[in-house]
Parts: sequence; C-alpha cells; structure tokens
Amino acid sequence: MRAMLDAFNQQFAGRIEVRNVTRRWEDLYPAMPTAISAGKGPDVAVIHNDWIGTFAVRKVLIPIDDVVGALGLTEGDFIPAVWQAGLYGGKRYSVPPSTCTAWATTTTPRTWRRSGSRRRRPSGPRTRTRSPS
Repeated sequence: MRAMLDAFNQQFAGRIEVRNVTRRWEDLYPAMPTAISAGKGPDVAVIHNDWIGTFAVRKVLIPIDDVVGALGLTEGDFIPAVWQAGLYGGKRYSVPPSTCTAWATTTTPRTWRRSGSRRRRPSGPRTRTRSPS
C-alpha cells in the first residue's frame, strides 16, 4: 500500500495528495459519522461491507453510481456477493477492493470536484454511533 501511495503522490505532486490514515475498526466506526459531519472525515474510506447499509441510511456515505458507471465497473469484475454488498436502496455506495472490505466515499474528493462533479457533502448525523455488539 505504501509503495502505491508514494507512486500516486509522486505522479500527481502539487495537485493531489493521498494520505493513508489507519484506525482500529472499533475506533473508526463510532467516530466516522461525527468526523464527517464536522467536515473532518475522510474523502474515501475502507470499511467492512456490513457497515455500508448502516452508513448509507445515516447519510454518512454518498451514492457513487455515476463514478462507477464512468469507470465501467460491473458486477462481472467482482465476486457477485461482494459487489451486491455495496448496494443499499438501489444505489451503489461502495466498490470492493477485496472480499471483506469496500471503498466508500464520504464526500466529493477534491479530484472529483476538479473534474466538474457536483456532489455534496453527506448530511449525516452529528451524534456518535455505536458498533453492534
């Protein structure tokens, strides 16, 4: 991961910088909605598939159907069950990088805004959430 980020940051130096911030899952999930509501959350996060619906319903994530379509990604590119886990209410909220986690976006990354995207920051709750027991 570090080599991939270093290569990306070098290629796009001065325009885009990606930082890898690692948090323990039990710390991330309760803090993420609060951080996003305060404007301090991540642009993109790696989260477990079983949290996609929870965060979508709380408006912590934004749908990315248009981005996925523009990239030409389809269920055929992934394990079907993992691909389906990124859907909630008929909208796509994540793309799977592996079989147990998913990339999800919480706001319009600057790179998308620079491309003309008109996405808005999610309007998620300003309260902390708890992980299921």
